[in-house]
Amino acid sequence: MHTSTQFTSKVDQSSTTGAAFALGNDGGAVSGSVHTPDGELNLHDINFIEKVGEPSAFDPEHRHQMIQEKMATWRQIFMGGLTHQIALARDPGYNYPSQKFVECDGVMGRELDYITPEPWWYDQDGELHLRLNFGERNWCVKGKNPVIRIGADDELLPTLEKLHLLSGAGELDEIIEKMVIVSER
Repeated sequence: MHTSTQFTSKVDQSSTTGAAFALGNDGGAVSGSVHTPDGELNLHDINFIEKVGEPSAFDPEHRHQMIQEKMATWRQIFMGGLTHQIALARDPGYNYPSQKFVECDGVMGRELDYITPEPWWYDQDGELHLRLNFGERNWCVKGKNPVIRIGADDELLPTLEKLHLLSGAGELDEIIEKMVIVSER
């Protein structure tokens, strides 16, 4: 399957428990079927070997207010990261356009740069694991990055797609909320 390297991270959200996941550029979508078991999507089917820790409660009221105001945005950031991981799992040469600031003759400007995302998966003792990250953050904070046991390589893409669907349905909101680092006011 051929995929374009200029994805705009569009996701078909017409069905959160449905049968299609789409990635594509403005010209069309590259679709793939979702490899989920028959029946409803369930978070309990995912094998977490390292769960996300409880957030530090420096100001519980402030944290609760932030969660109420920003959960939809945080969910979109997490789903954007998952979208890049799905594209990377399908095509190891995947990269996406991003803007960076550069200085030219003393003037700051923007320049288009193509970024290859760091894979969230790794092999440990012959078994594939997936470390969830928030967005494209590639650094690991103990207690903030849950780890899922994938097992075989051919289970990576179905697991990523299932996580994307669960996130879109709001099933991962509690995990996302714990992954986000909220600074003091």
